[in-house]
Order: sequence, then structure tokens, then C-alpha cells
Amino acid sequence: MGIREKMNENPKPFIIGTGVVILLGAVLVFWNTRGRSDAMYQSSGKAFFSEDDGATWFAAPYEKLGDPSFKGPKGNDAVLAHVFQYPGEKEFVGYLESYTEAGKATLSQYYSDPANKGKRPPDIKVELERLVKVPGADNTWLKPGEPGALETTTLEAKNGNAATEVMPKN
Repeated sequence: MGIREKMNENPKPFIIGTGVVILLGAVLVFWNTRGRSDAMYQSSGKAFFSEDDGATWFAAPYEKLGDPSFKGPKGNDAVLAHVFQYPGEKEFVGYLESYTEAGKATLSQYYSDPANKGKRPPDIKVELERLVKVPGADNTWLKPGEPGALETTTLEAKNGNAATEVMPKN
């Protein structure tokens, strides 16, 4: 009996397996797209955050992401802001990043160890709890693998130039 006959006879395991492979692929894409700035985060220990859906941003220690009580200068909840710049143009927030409650709990535990200050957590289960969105009140938070999540973190080239992620200065 061939694979096709087995799939027709009992399709459920093949559907589940395909779904798992797709989800893992999406997580790996997210992991690789964020990896380009890991060294920059670790060198400065800071990241940009926004408390007004990307309209403005400010620098703070990266581990504030794991602090459930973290507020911005105006007293609002703050989320990670990925700031970019095209050559010769103003900086802008390309997308925002947050985590589910489970992800925030994992981050809080990770950053309770002083050795992890200023570092991105390496744990893949945190990545599965990651949420991203394009700035703007009408846009929704998306988890890895959801339709539109990959496009949210991928900025298009402008006039043939790629946007460069900008990191806070020390």
C-alpha cells in the first residue's frame, strides 16, 4: 500500500503533521528575521518601546519587556517597537511586538536571572507566544503562523533600498 492510499484511508495524522510542519516553518522564519538584530540588542542592552501604538518611541533596557508593570513616560503600557529607516529618510516604527500572558510570564522568569539582562530569550516557547502588529489602532495582534504575521515583520524595499533596523545608542 502506497502513501497516497494510506492518506486516503486515514488522513488525520497527515493533516496534523502538515500543520505542525507549517507552524514550525513560520516560527523559524520569525526566529531568523529577528535574529539580525540580536547582536545589536545585546551590545546596547536597550530596545525601543512605544506606548501609543507606534506614534512615538523611547529607549529602555530590553528586559523591561518581561516586566508586567512596565509603563512608558506617559504612564501607558509599553510594547517593543521595531524602528527602521530607509536611506536618507526619517526613522519610523515598522512593527510592534508584544507577548501573550504566558509569554510575558516566561519572559519575567527569564529576566529574573541577572545574567540575562539585555539579552533576547533563546527559548522557542517564548517565540510561540510572540505577537506582532503594524502600528495603528485598527490593526490586530498576530501570532506566528497566522495569516499576515510574516508580512507584518517584512518591510518592502523602497526605491530599491531596504530599510535598516535602528537600535538605541548607549
